[in-house]
Amino acid sequence: MTAPHRSDSPPFRASGRRRPRRLLAAAAAAVAAGLVLSACSTSGTDNAAVVTERVTIPPTADGGGAAGAGTGDGTAQPGGNEPVDDAAATTGGPVVVAPGGDAADPAASSGAPASGAPQPSQPPASQPAGSASSSVAPSSTKPTEPPKLPTELTVTPKNNAVNIKPLDKISVSAKGGTIKNVEVLNPEGKVVYGGKVNKASWSVEPELGYGRKYVVKVTSRSTTGVEKTTQSSFTTIKPGTIGVSIYPSAGRTYGIAMPVVMKFSKPVPDSDRRALEKMITVKSSPSQPGAFRWFSQTELHWRPKDYWKPGTKVNVGVNIYGKRVIPGTYGDRDMTTSFDIGRDMQTVVDAKSFRFKVYKDGKLQKDIPVSLGNDKYPTANGVHVVSEFYDQYRMDSSTWGLTGAGAYITDVKWATRISYSGEFVHGAPWSEFAQGKQNVSHGCINMTDANAKWFQDVSIAGDPVKVINSKGGTLDWGDGLSDWTIPWDKY
Repeated sequence: MTAPHRSDSPPFRASGRRRPRRLLAAAAAAVAAGLVLSACSTSGTDNAAVVTERVTIPPTADGGGAAGAGTGDGTAQPGGNEPVDDAAATTGGPVVVAPGGDAADPAASSGAPASGAPQPSQPPASQPAGSASSSVAPSSTKPTEPPKLPTELTVTPKNNAVNIKPLDKISVSAKGGTIKNVEVLNPEGKVVYGGKVNKASWSVEPELGYGRKYVVKVTSRSTTGVEKTTQSSFTTIKPGTIGVSIYPSAGRTYGIAMPVVMKFSKPVPDSDRRALEKMITVKSSPSQPGAFRWFSQTELHWRPKDYWKPGTKVNVGVNIYGKRVIPGTYGDRDMTTSFDIGRDMQTVVDAKSFRFKVYKDGKLQKDIPVSLGNDKYPTANGVHVVSEFYDQYRMDSSTWGLTGAGAYITDVKWATRISYSGEFVHGAPWSEFAQGKQNVSHGCINMTDANAKWFQDVSIAGDPVKVINSKGGTLDWGDGLSDWTIPWDKY
């Protein structure tokens, strides 16, 4: 009878039982397979498995030996308290040894994975068995960063440019970044244009000096973070210059017949006049059509088609600075003026009736007896325009060509000029006997001192004085503000 089974000691087979023949046959087959594997292993290959044969140590006469080893008659002997695996103990078959390692666990030979042993890589489910794995280990090299480049700037005028016109545009454009700040410096180092920009472009239409060097400093920041300040320079042209003056004076009120008069410091050839006229603006409110007229090579006038409307505001600009006016010559400066037109005051002088009638806004203000130029020195016909006022003035006949017999130098009161050639309205006590009756003067319009003062007090520059029925010719154009003596279609 078998001894009772204890829970802390595995049971052993009873001695004296024989092993089945089928187990001996399996052991023999395993030994044979091991010999074949040993014969097929490649000597000298690092990764080749080495097949060895487990050697069974025969038991000693006293029953000692390896734990779980069989006796000569096949009787199993206990080897301590460890359980004995029948297959491992009795088979004695070959054992596969990993390269450079110890004999493999017997479980490895039966296909079971050994604990802690490296496992062969298995292909993923979607990958056919036996195919190579396509996975690639990630690279430890960091990606290369793009180079940090400054902003590409284009500055006009180009660096070191010469003969630049003072009004030529200065511009800066940026590619691959932003313009943060621009400064245009004059030769004294003063910033004359520029400031913060924070955009991709900047420009200015300057007014620079002649023959001067300017520096353009630009601070930019590229899209890659590079901030840089660059500078370039250019030099303006140094030409001859021409100046201009304008009449009427700014800020005053004038009569309805006042033309605009511009006088240039140098002659202007016919071929350059139209271009110069385009540099001049005459604007009025209310607007009135008008035209230019050259009175000489240096004097240019502009007048409306009809007398100015009372209350009109006029602005004139001669914009010649920085521009070619005549060959090799540029304007030295711009000139402007602005003035107002006052009330409608007109005077009509009839040499035949010897009457001097003053009208304001169409209504007669005063009818004054006068004496005009005699038959030898007649007063010119046509529209004269009041231009100057004198409380007292010395009349000298030599100034208009009369010398010798009949010449004179006489002081008069309340003289009001109406032409450049010497025609005035003035007080003439010596000719009161003829005033209203006959013409005895040398071309001026004589009246009493009291009437001369009254007329001067109510007059302003630009008031028209029209002479009719005189034996003289028409006032020459260019003789004073004689614009209205020229028909509009010929102006």
